[in-house]
Amino acid sequence: KQLQTIPLDSFKAVYWSDSFYGWHPCAVCGETKLSAWQAETFRDEKQWLCEDCKTAWEKQREGEA
Repeated sequence: KQLQTIPLDSFKAVYWSDSFYGWHPCAVCGETKLSAWQAETFRDEKQWLCEDCKTAWEKQREGEA
C-alpha cells in the first residue's frame, strides 16, 4: 500500500520534537528515516518530516519571502 504523500507547501510550521526521535515515515517523500521533525499543516494536522524534506521546506519558504 502506497503512502499518500503531502506537498511541502501544505505545512505552516515545522518543529523538532526531541522526545519523539525515532524512525518515522516522512509525509512528503514517504521514506522511513530517523527524525523528530514534526510538521503542522494548515488544517492543524501533525505529520512527520525527514531531515531532507525539512531542509527543502525551509528553502521553499525562503524563496517565498
